Amino acid sequence: MPSIIYQSLSPDEFRLLRILPRNGITAKLETWNLYQGCTYVALSYTWGLVPRRNGRPNDLTYAITLNGHSFDVQENLHDALTHQAPALRQEDRLLWIDSGGQESDTGRLVIDGVTEMSVRHVQSHRGYVLHTGHMEYGSWSVNDRVSAEHDGSRRQSLRMNHTAKHILNFALREVLGKEVDQRAHSTGVKEKELQNITNIFEKYIQEDKEVFTPNVSLSIAKQIPGARARSSKTYPDPVRVVSIGMPVHELVADVAGENIPRKSPGNTHVARTDELQKPVIVEECGIAKGVRRIVAITGAEASEAQRVAKHFEKERLARLEVLICTTEKEVLFKETQAALSKLVVSTFSRSVFTKRLEKIGKEILKEQKEAQKAQVDAVIAFVQSHFGQHQTSTFFVAQLPTDLCAKALFDSIRILSAQYSDKSIYLIGVDGVAGKVAHGCFVSPEHTSKGLVACNWIEQVAAIVGGKAGGKGSTSVGTGNDVSRVQEGVKAAVKALEDLST
Repeated sequence: MPSIIYQSLSPDEFRLLRILPRNGITAKLETWNLYQGCTYVALSYTWGLVPRRNGRPNDLTYAITLNGHSFDVQENLHDALTHQAPALRQEDRLLWIDSGGQESDTGRLVIDGVTEMSVRHVQSHRGYVLHTGHMEYGSWSVNDRVSAEHDGSRRQSLRMNHTAKHILNFALREVLGKEVDQRAHSTGVKEKELQNITNIFEKYIQEDKEVFTPNVSLSIAKQIPGARARSSKTYPDPVRVVSIGMPVHELVADVAGENIPRKSPGNTHVARTDELQKPVIVEECGIAKGVRRIVAITGAEASEAQRVAKHFEKERLARLEVLICTTEKEVLFKETQAALSKLVVSTFSRSVFTKRLEKIGKEILKEQKEAQKAQVDAVIAFVQSHFGQHQTSTFFVAQLPTDLCAKALFDSIRILSAQYSDKSIYLIGVDGVAGKVAHGCFVSPEHTSKGLVACNWIEQVAAIVGGKAGGKGSTSVGTGNDVSRVQEGVKAAVKALEDLST
């Protein structure tokens, strides 16, 4: 970036992009301290200067306004920023935009007993390798000779991810087509396609192929059939070529005078594919309009994802599937849904688990509806029995003899108000499972003419059993939280009718 836009950072700082709520894409770069608290949206896109031809941007580049200056960005980033626009009409937003690429080593630079610097990040910049970190003690002087040590476990993890990325990209192109780019893909990936991608991935590991990473001249590299290169990237000469399963010199038709080694110094790939263990594709999602991304993990993280999936299937799903429909099953079902949303497992496992949960959910809903219908039928029969024995009665206030859920009582009141429109009814029941009171009423035209109002009637009972109640017209329903005062509620409902005749 030009210096008018880009300013250097201290080790404790990072940059955020603030998108401003204006027409077009207008933004400014802000410097934040690592220890400041702030909320931002994280994006991972192509970010930086765009190569130019004859003073003009290459195709598929777009201009945004950055720190008051016109700045060219590539298509992925522009699409992502445009996608954020609806949320930015009222307020600005902070974004952290990663340029992508390979993660760096961490480690330390040491002069024994004199100086130590912990290295947290390494990057190439204008022909130099920059080490960023913190001085633990001591200081540097020009021409000091230091020992560089890297974190071996982290490097092995990076090697696995780096090689796995190449295999995944190959599998994506084999399954989805040659237009797929390693940064993003434009259309959704079907479940069967994801499984095919995984199968190719795993096949490479099972075959334990050797990984060749020689540095060769750029002219030779360009001769390799099927070799892939980023069109927007400028490659050094010589350039590193990665070949999995076949030595690079066997891929080149004419390598006269070219001595191609099997490996190059500073190798950032595994030696053989069986080091990757079993990879796991954990996410396939949209990240901007017309742009999708696949995320995979390897090594210990992949092993943990597989362990978690087996444990979830055995301890959660299998247990849930054999339970009869009870409140315990309903609670466990909701807990299992919430747990699945937080799991880091393969997309295939997640899809299988989701389908099994959907089936369980449908079974629970079906059983709930059947149970509610039985409860409604019991309430209707109870009221019909009363009016069958007391045909001249103009009202009925009662506590229901059996437990029922609130919805069943509400449905019962609705049905009874149509069957007995000339009679006033107040029913109070107990939902033993939820520990709640369910009550509802209907006021006949006769009692309405005498001044009885449904919402007032139910409020008198709600004042005793607690909770909330409401309704409109001649019908009102409510739920209470004090089941010990149901009989008092019944007496209050009866008293309201008696008061009409005084």
